[in-house]
Amino acid sequence: MYFQWNEQREYMDMSWGCGKFLATVFVLVNLFGQLGGCVMVIARYKVEIAVGLLFFIVVLQTIAYSILWDIQFLFRNLALIGALLLVLAESRV
Repeated sequence: MYFQWNEQREYMDMSWGCGKFLATVFVLVNLFGQLGGCVMVIARYKVEIAVGLLFFIVVLQTIAYSILWDIQFLFRNLALIGALLLVLAESRV
């Protein structure tokens, strides 16, 4: 996402017509949400919160990129949610 910063921001601005500022905020939330959640899971630091954050990012991307009705991306996101549930279950053992 860091290397496609301009493309991501411009796509959000064109798709939603929200302006460069809100598109930038969306990309920042997306980037730091993914990085922060992954680092927390790897460090085993508050895994429940990290899984919740990553779940929020997956749902946010599904809505923001309008991929809810694209069956390939929907299945990919369902697989990601399943993996997050496995991480959550493993952390509770």
